Amino acid sequence: MVQTSVKARRNSRIELLRIICMVMIVAYHYSTYGFYAQDLMYSANKPFAELLSLGGQVGVSVFVLISGYYMVDLNYSFRKFSLFIGQIWFYTLGALLLFLTAFPSSGLVTREILSMSVLPISKGHYWFATSFLVLMLLSPYLNCFIRNSGRRQLLSAIAVLLGIYTLLPTLFGIQLSYSTAARFILLYLSAGYIRLYGMEPGSQCKKHRLIFLVLLGLSFAWVLTANMLGRCGREFFLLHSNDLSQNGIFIYVVPIEMFLCFLGFKPAYSKAVNFAASLTFGVYLFHDNQLIRSMWQGVFKTSQFIDSPWLPVHALGTILSVYLAGSLIEFLRQKTVGRLWQSLTDRVFVPIWDSVGRCIISKLDIPDKQCK
Repeated sequence: MVQTSVKARRNSRIELLRIICMVMIVAYHYSTYGFYAQDLMYSANKPFAELLSLGGQVGVSVFVLISGYYMVDLNYSFRKFSLFIGQIWFYTLGALLLFLTAFPSSGLVTREILSMSVLPISKGHYWFATSFLVLMLLSPYLNCFIRNSGRRQLLSAIAVLLGIYTLLPTLFGIQLSYSTAARFILLYLSAGYIRLYGMEPGSQCKKHRLIFLVLLGLSFAWVLTANMLGRCGREFFLLHSNDLSQNGIFIYVVPIEMFLCFLGFKPAYSKAVNFAASLTFGVYLFHDNQLIRSMWQGVFKTSQFIDSPWLPVHALGTILSVYLAGSLIEFLRQKTVGRLWQSLTDRVFVPIWDSVGRCIISKLDIPDKQCK
């Protein structure tokens, strides 16, 4: 493949990172929803389960970094907003219909779940999707700030957000009013800084790979050491052996270094990798659905392996099965309902939106001044 073709398309190194992060998120949910906390506490498999969970918040943060890195050069699109909502509705309403028809006696479809499925964004069916939608709506203004603020001002904004949402809780235990959307804005601004002033793709920066591997090694060492001390009678360490993954500094620095690590590889293009990466958000919407979460213990019987030496094998098989099932469902959605919703968006929703927007602008006599 010639170099110009590689540059014209999504860098498959970054798309591969997107896939890896989704596998990490699935592994995190296996650990989080697969076991009862009180049963896992004194299990010999507790360190293994906690190692699986380390990548959850890191994977989410890297996802936001990747999105910010690409979105900083794009303008707001109502079409993307509509497709985003349509994709979420497919999974919430689809799961609701499945449980109402195939499992009516499960007792899982409560009034709250019903409202969350019909109104997934406002009711917070997916915390990530709701926060990311806020980020999408704010992206034109964030992009304008990133492009026009200058390097020093952009760094100052990142430093302020970093201090409020990571340094104060980490160093001094001061918990201010925490907002996931604000954390996403911090990551978005950081991605914008990397895009404008950071390293170029393919720069082969070994420093970031070394930092990432060292931090990853330290996080693994903390989990293992804390569990070992807990087994020796120091219950404090047993209770806090998994706190590292929620640490403010950890979920900021490690994702940044992981992203820079992959950005440092020479850009490449793989149609298969890019296609698989296009399915990742569907994998998330499938497996983290409020109703589908019951599969961990209901279908895979995860909790029954809590003390089994076969837990690593069961974990690997289950995580891969869930990921592949989610990818298949998303592929089928894209080829069927997704195409119908896209056609409806292009032929109905977007024209209506444009007409209403032009009408409001003309009535209010709003000048259309574009950001640089």
